[in-house]
Amino acid sequence: MVGKASCTIENNELFPAPLRVSIERFEALPRSFTVTRALARSSGLSLTFSGRIDGYLTSLRQAELALDGSIGEQPIRWIRNAALLPPELTIHALLRSRVQSCSGGPEARHVFREARRSGGDHAVVRSFRQPDAFTVKELRIKDRESEAFLTLHLDQQVLNIGFRELSPKQL
Repeated sequence: MVGKASCTIENNELFPAPLRVSIERFEALPRSFTVTRALARSSGLSLTFSGRIDGYLTSLRQAELALDGSIGEQPIRWIRNAALLPPELTIHALLRSRVQSCSGGPEARHVFREARRSGGDHAVVRSFRQPDAFTVKELRIKDRESEAFLTLHLDQQVLNIGFRELSPKQL
């Protein structure tokens, strides 16, 4: 099956406002499901995503996902309240985010995530996962005054962590 779709989801407990979804192209074949340029919009929320899932009707073999979007103040407040987070953990600016995920099946998975606040603050995560190990190749957090890097590797019961912070003079 090949096609395009669009709809508006209203009166939904999951979202605080109506959610409009449009899919430029989807392709559902026996071995793979592909979505190209899907767009989801709601009050203060705009996400674009594309992806492919192989083996979706049987056992998942491989999946790829790319997501890009922005989240405004109303959805950030809704997320904070739904997650029962204290007000001091609220982000008070527009947040842009990008996620790319690629899975080589059950054996390996690569993930890239990036989040930016207006004003230049941002965080980047690059990670790799295997059945018996998990590695964060880079977690970088930067604001106007400093930049910090974290690496992590968890293999069976061994945990290795690295941390480095750059001061304004080193930037």
